[in-house]
Amino acid sequence: MRKFSSSGVNLEVNNLISYATRYQQDNHQLMLTQNQLLFQELSAQSSWFVFYVLMALLILIWVTIKTTRDIGRPLTQLTANADRFAQGETPQLNGLERADEIGKLSRSLDYMMRQIQHKEEALMAQNEELHAQQDELMMQQEELQEALSKMAENERYLEKKNRFVLALTSTWDKGSFCRALFRTP
Repeated sequence: MRKFSSSGVNLEVNNLISYATRYQQDNHQLMLTQNQLLFQELSAQSSWFVFYVLMALLILIWVTIKTTRDIGRPLTQLTANADRFAQGETPQLNGLERADEIGKLSRSLDYMMRQIQHKEEALMAQNEELHAQQDELMMQQEELQEALSKMAENERYLEKKNRFVLALTSTWDKGSFCRALFRTP
């Protein structure tokens, strides 16, 4: 051992061990530094990802609110106006000037309501005319029935007179004459 110690091998081994220990410490320190840098970078990326998700969520909420305002409210108003029209009111439609599908739907509903009102008025006028014609026909029927009953009464009267005249002309026998005179149909 002395031989090896005096030859300087021990010093080289110690230097090697010291170098290995320093290398290990330097490596450990470098790994810690790299780990911290990686953690900081991941934290920054996570923060950006959370920011991106929050922005996307805010944009989605904004789009939903705008869509509800631009589509939901007008459709709800159109539905309410159609219900009021069905109840017999004449509502004033909004959104007729819009250039989108809601405006087209509003204009179509307005046109349909005006057509229904026009046709309802025409039907009411025809109904009144038919009632007047029905009343006139009823009066004419009553007059015809009256005329028919007068005609039947006149026929019976004429028949009676005809029998009387026939009895007078055909027989001078008083018995037959009295029987023909008082005979009832």
